[in-house]
Amino acid sequence: MGFRRLSSCCCCDLQSGVVSIGITLIILNSMGVVLMALTMNSENMLRAEIAADPSLFESSQPTDEEIEVMVANTQALLSILLAVGAGSLPFDVLLLVAVWKRQHLCLLCWLLWYSLMTLLGAAWALYLVLIFAINGERSAEVWLYVGAQLASNFVGWYFVAVVASYYLYLRDERSGASGFYMEQLQSV
Repeated sequence: MGFRRLSSCCCCDLQSGVVSIGITLIILNSMGVVLMALTMNSENMLRAEIAADPSLFESSQPTDEEIEVMVANTQALLSILLAVGAGSLPFDVLLLVAVWKRQHLCLLCWLLWYSLMTLLGAAWALYLVLIFAINGERSAEVWLYVGAQLASNFVGWYFVAVVASYYLYLRDERSGASGFYMEQLQSV
């Protein structure tokens, strides 16, 4: 029993697909880093947006202390997202270098990082589904956000599958193996 590898990415070969993935992720992560940095530096705008949304607070008139706590929590979340986006950029560049130099072990670093990030993203999306379902949330905007999170994770897993297939192709090419299927797993 073998596991079928992908032979292409959308409508192009694996190598072109991996390059496209690398370029796409560099652009998206760069835009995300800039957006998070700008949002974090706009503390007054952030405070005004939070104060203007009464659904964030238990009372209709939040106190200054409640607003400050919400601003601090939002900035902490933005800091984490900024760090993840900035931390992903070197892996995205490494992906392009690995394709260019045909180094399968460099692809493994990217695969480990993005598998972890996609797994955490999937856990976050499922957590949101659980919390919103328990709370009986019926807002279309909330469920649109959750759907976008789930779709984003699906795309992330597809990217991982494409890069993993290319990794296996390069590994087999280097070792002289041929075939389109991965080796069977041996039970101990």
